[in-house]
Amino acid sequence: MKQSPKLPAEKRRAQLIEAAMKVISQKGYAKATTEAIARRAGLTKGALYFHFDTKKDIFFAVVKNLSEKHLEIVTRPLASEPNPLKAIEKMIYAGFELVENRKYFNLEFWQQANRVKRINAYLEQQHRRFEKTLVAFLKKNFKMNKRKSQSLYLLLHVLFDGLVVRYQCSPASVNIPRLRNDVIEMTKLFLHRR
Repeated sequence: MKQSPKLPAEKRRAQLIEAAMKVISQKGYAKATTEAIARRAGLTKGALYFHFDTKKDIFFAVVKNLSEKHLEIVTRPLASEPNPLKAIEKMIYAGFELVENRKYFNLEFWQQANRVKRINAYLEQQHRRFEKTLVAFLKKNFKMNKRKSQSLYLLLHVLFDGLVVRYQCSPASVNIPRLRNDVIEMTKLFLHRR
């Protein structure tokens, strides 16, 4: 195998993570091999094992990479949009786009991720980060108490978890634009409820 050109360690690691995302999304975690990942990255298995000790370590890096990107995408409007109501709308839009574009976003992937204790703990930490961010935003901008803010977070989280499952199983049965608008309207009603 012809080795790809020499890259700094950080870029080589990113190259391996990207290759692992593709291989795992095509074959599933159980059938993905380190050999296939290395080949996809244009590297040897030795180069792969220089950066990762085990296949689980690669999988953790993939999940961490995706989770960080997803969290950044959905929370960006909360930090950048000056109009709080518009920020919530944009956050919901971002969530629907993640579901609709679902590159590497399949049920088997996340089921496997949650079976690995270290990954499951990391994902729980990410959920808590998102909850903390959203609750603080709601308390500050809508004067909502903590319990009500946490309830809205949980409602949206459960809704998106269910949407992911439904969209994976039967994408034709989900009218994304209509459902997205309904979720935005439902959220506005919740925000204005006293």
